[in-house]
Amino acid sequence: MWEKQHGRFTTEEMNEARRGVRAQLRTSRTGPAFGMSTVVYDAAVLVAADRNERRAWAEHKARLELGVVPLVPAPVVAQVSRFPNNKPNSGAS
Repeated sequence: MWEKQHGRFTTEEMNEARRGVRAQLRTSRTGPAFGMSTVVYDAAVLVAADRNERRAWAEHKARLELGVVPLVPAPVVAQVSRFPNNKPNSGAS
């Protein structure tokens, strides 16, 4: 879906993203070796995705291809949606 609007990822972009994700899985206690394939996204990942940063989207795609399930805690969603564009609204409460 994202690729339709912004262009396909290059082979180099995807290979770099996969290497990064695999490295994270090797050092994580929630990697496939421990019976779980999940990652918890923080606000920075959602902000990067909102800014259409290719690396964030490539890593997200690589995680999905590797069977890693992304989780986003409700407070993170609330934080990002409360402050769109990563800054508080100046007149609203």
